[in-house]
Amino acid sequence: MSPSSPTPIPAPPTRTGARPWVESAAVLFACTGVSFALFGDVELANLAMIYLLGIVVIATRAGRVPAVVSTVVGTAVFDFFFVPPLYSLLTTEIKYLLVFIVMMTVGLMISSLTERARLHEQRAEHARMEVEIERQRSALLAVVSHDLRTPLAAITGAATTLLQDTDRLDDATRRALLQSIASEASRLGSLVTNLLAMTRLEAGSVRPQKDWQPVEEVIGSALSRLEAKLEGRKVAIHIDPELPLVALDPLLIEQVLSNYVDNAIKYTPAGSPIEIRARAHQGELKVEVRDWGPGLSAEEQTHVFEKFYRSPSARGQVGTGLGLAICRGIVAVHGGRTWVQRHSDGTTFAFALPLGEPPPPLAEEVPLSAPVSPHEDDQGSTLSPP
Repeated sequence: MSPSSPTPIPAPPTRTGARPWVESAAVLFACTGVSFALFGDVELANLAMIYLLGIVVIATRAGRVPAVVSTVVGTAVFDFFFVPPLYSLLTTEIKYLLVFIVMMTVGLMISSLTERARLHEQRAEHARMEVEIERQRSALLAVVSHDLRTPLAAITGAATTLLQDTDRLDDATRRALLQSIASEASRLGSLVTNLLAMTRLEAGSVRPQKDWQPVEEVIGSALSRLEAKLEGRKVAIHIDPELPLVALDPLLIEQVLSNYVDNAIKYTPAGSPIEIRARAHQGELKVEVRDWGPGLSAEEQTHVFEKFYRSPSARGQVGTGLGLAICRGIVAVHGGRTWVQRHSDGTTFAFALPLGEPPPPLAEEVPLSAPVSPHEDDQGSTLSPP
């Protein structure tokens, strides 16, 4: 996964359609109503401040063009209703003319300054994005330089030994070297798979192929993946017997469960139990993987699903810090959510998927009116085997 290259600073977003103009009209109408309520009790200069405040609101919410137009319209409305002679755009006194000019000038300056502030904010956000891209690039280079290079070096060393010292190696040593190659190749494949999976998720190219699935089968498939790693551990599975079929992508959700369980294996004492629970609750399928380990601090819980995040307790463990980020991405494309919480004896990683509509009923079998040969139908044609 390569972080995207620097992009030019985009122009501030401009709101289009009728809504900015409707909001601007509503703000001016409110300013006029307040000014009518206060007219006669306060100086005209104070009434002008009400309109200037409205222009600030319009410039912040609607953008520059509606703010400029509102400045002109608001100044005209103020002059027409509140500046003597009333109900006229003409004025005969210099002081009122000055109020009119100041109000127009300040309104235009406010709209311009607000637009500059918006552009500055956009640039600051762009700079933060560039910093994040650079951080991800550095993290990715660290992954490539260490987590990918280490298994390659082990594979190269074992293969070289086998090639150069074939005649001097006994069967046990040769087998150990071959096992090392297979193990490191599997580790390398897992790292590359995670990198590719994260790339696809970020690119938005992952489209779940949903099908009605029994949750127990998905859990069983996930545990089968990890059969060797689970040796010596007790895995307790609790599935609500009333749990219906769920529309999900079995391969993707199997990967989520595998990552959760593998995470529990890595960071808990050898031989400690693992518990998996699945139930329906408030329109969601909730699946929990509970372990009995050291647990996570409150700060670690807030970052554990982030890309490349490695817990301080993960020292000595191999990995890219992508597994849980991939879980979050997969669950998100299913319309679900992920979370982690600490219990008294360890940690629970969980996810929830929307149950949606119930699955369609199974088609009823239609009984045959007469016995049929197991290999031929009533027309004499050969039937496909069941």
